Amino acid sequence: MSLTHRLVLAIILIAALSFLASACQSSSPPAAETPAQTPDEATTADSAQADASEAAEAAAPAEESALAGEASSAGDLEAADEDFESVLSQVAENPAPLIAADSDDPASEKAAMGANDFAFRLASALAADAKGENFFISPFSVWLPLAALVNATKESGREELLEAISVGGLSPDDIDKASSRLLYSLTNVRSAELDPEGFKSPVKIANAVFVGRDWILNLDFSRKFLDYYRGTSFEVDFLSPLAVDAVNNWVDENTEGKIANIVSEFTPDTVAVLANAIFMSDSWVHAFPEDATKPGAFHGPKGDVETLLMEKSETFSYYEDAAIQAAALPLVNSSGLYVIVPKSGDPYSVLDSLSGARLEEINQKSQRRQGRVVLPRLKIQSETLELGPVLEKLGVKLFDPSAALLTGGLVEGAEPVFLSKAFHKAMIEIDENGLTAAAATIMVAATRAMLPEGEPFELICDKPFLMVVYGKSRDNPVQVLFTGIVNDPSRN
Repeated sequence: MSLTHRLVLAIILIAALSFLASACQSSSPPAAETPAQTPDEATTADSAQADASEAAEAAAPAEESALAGEASSAGDLEAADEDFESVLSQVAENPAPLIAADSDDPASEKAAMGANDFAFRLASALAADAKGENFFISPFSVWLPLAALVNATKESGREELLEAISVGGLSPDDIDKASSRLLYSLTNVRSAELDPEGFKSPVKIANAVFVGRDWILNLDFSRKFLDYYRGTSFEVDFLSPLAVDAVNNWVDENTEGKIANIVSEFTPDTVAVLANAIFMSDSWVHAFPEDATKPGAFHGPKGDVETLLMEKSETFSYYEDAAIQAAALPLVNSSGLYVIVPKSGDPYSVLDSLSGARLEEINQKSQRRQGRVVLPRLKIQSETLELGPVLEKLGVKLFDPSAALLTGGLVEGAEPVFLSKAFHKAMIEIDENGLTAAAATIMVAATRAMLPEGEPFELICDKPFLMVVYGKSRDNPVQVLFTGIVNDPSRN
């Protein structure tokens, strides 16, 4: 770096320190809540961060700088004037508030319904390759980063992506606003605002982008990813094995340790990695009595297996037609679990028939009915799934290197950029007290180089059944978060 450049950089540093000092007069909240940063300040920080990366590369081995862009705490910022490089490599970001879903918004409602349509299309496509085995994913964990990538996609391929994620006809602005409203509702932001000390949301949704140290994140994408998706940004060296650790550790932290080692390596052509993590843990409104849990037979596709069956009798929101029985098991904080038992014994044909509209029909036509539900105590941990081929079949063209639809929109520059891989992993635990579910999605961007009312019912989940874990928002009272099929509750 020339002397002139160093002098300019020093001036930038002085200005940055003045800004950061004023921002740190009081105790700062976590990185996602730090003081606001204007577009000009973000541009300055990005430029300074890039220069700091050059200096770090010359001064230290790549392994020692795998993570160079983590958002800092107030204590880090106060000590910044003692460490020239750390000041330049840390960016204090402040997202705009999530959009409160306190009024009707037709575009947001259409996007929420579209996310459910995508949920069942994706689940059906993936379950077809896992017949006879337990199956569990979080379609929302896949949909949300794809929605964010609409902002990074070339205009020529944007409408195709919108169609692929079941929100055709909406604009990128519509999708951003809808995503923000969904995050606001699903993560119970209003309850946290009303009781910031005592309330802890049972649903946590996190997004991040890890950018290669030789690349600069597109500023417009970075700003929207932060504002609407709460997406934090990190700089990593994908040539270092520590980049794998950085991504896996982020996933582990944001799923409360439930999802581990989702990725094992990155190739030298990796440009950036988008990551999503969802964690949910909540209690049933009415617990299953533990003394009612007994060993019993589950009639799976490979024969009967012995498992523990929980049961309770109470008033449920219940639906039945010629094809299915379905009951909603509510959780304390506005979410719940739909258990759907196919009368034919074939969960795959029922999954193929599900859509956002079908789930809405089940929800709206359900009636409050006294009944008995028998449900196995279970724990399912999926293997890491490779999503790329299935997403391509669903119409996501971001994996096409010849089209390279992310060029210039995700990172700066004219080099062709596309998705090379996408991975997903999920888990669920159900017991007498409630459920815990978690999932993570990693997307790698690379470059070349009815019954009569009142009658009691019985819904016995002692044969293959479907699960739909949902959250509630103003735009959709049953927003699909996780889906799955239980074929053998005795297996993890």
